[in-house]
Amino acid sequence: ATVRELLQWWGTDFRRKQNPDYWVWKMDHVLVAHLQAHVPAVIIDDVRFENEAAMVLSWQHGQLFRLDPYPDWQPGPNAGHVSETMLDAFGLFTNRFAPTFNGLDAVADRIVAMVGI
Repeated sequence: ATVRELLQWWGTDFRRKQNPDYWVWKMDHVLVAHLQAHVPAVIIDDVRFENEAAMVLSWQHGQLFRLDPYPDWQPGPNAGHVSETMLDAFGLFTNRFAPTFNGLDAVADRIVAMVGI
């Protein structure tokens, strides 16, 4: 098994089967702790499912940014896993970006400016 397959198994096939809101519950606790510590902003670098996206949007100033694959990207053997595709048609992103290969620095700068940190 690859590392990606192990992470997909652990995060989705094991944890989410035990409780579909497991990762939402874990992140919500982290966000509450940061709020209590007066952390001005938190960037969550990955959400995979609609309940996770909804949790982000439920927080004051919560925003979702989608990074679509660069134009010549080719899917690997595990790209069809539900954790890779669930948000493909999700329509509530604050903004979507399709950076060119090696174009993430410019997108990161735009996101930081939009978030205001």
